[in-house]
Amino acid sequence: MRSANTIRTGAIFLIGGAIAFMAVFSYLAAQFNYPAVLDGDASHVLPSLLATGATGRTVWAIYGFLPLIWIPAAVAAFEALRPVREGSMRVAMLFAVVSAISMMLGLLRWPSIHWTLAQAYVGGTEATQLAIGGLFAGLNSYLGNYIGEFLGELAFSVFFLLSGLAMLARGSRFPRGPGTSELPPPCSEWWECFATRPPPSLPSPL
Repeated sequence: MRSANTIRTGAIFLIGGAIAFMAVFSYLAAQFNYPAVLDGDASHVLPSLLATGATGRTVWAIYGFLPLIWIPAAVAAFEALRPVREGSMRVAMLFAVVSAISMMLGLLRWPSIHWTLAQAYVGGTEATQLAIGGLFAGLNSYLGNYIGEFLGELAFSVFFLLSGLAMLARGSRFPRGPGTSELPPPCSEWWECFATRPPPSLPSPL
């Protein structure tokens, strides 16, 4: 009974989080030209970020905390699949936690560090704006690309892969269709990260 309640709670979090994600993503796409704006430099992105106002900052904060839904979802998946693959599902649950924290670190830079940088950039001198531009690019590389995207998305793809394999295990009582559908996304994610999307270049030490 306890496991059933845990699984049901995880499913509710997952469905609610998906709806919230679509709402937040739609707002940012309309008001901030997200995600295309992420390819811009500080002179364009930071004033645009500040122009979204308090509402935009609140939406970014909500967006930043949404990855937390992976944690109850992972616990639910563990409870559902532990009879057939308890060890691998424990590992999958840990990867989901790593993914949630990594994605949060990447997303929450926008309503916090980047917001403060935007305020300083708008009223700063040319030298200040140049320095902020370098800091902005560095934070995007570290928190955005390496932590949020590479670590966060790869960790979540491992969770999907292990969950899919557990669903295909004998005795899982899951139809093969859902389990099989879990396998291509992690593979395509790894291919995108390591083959089609090279890591951002590091600044020259000279």
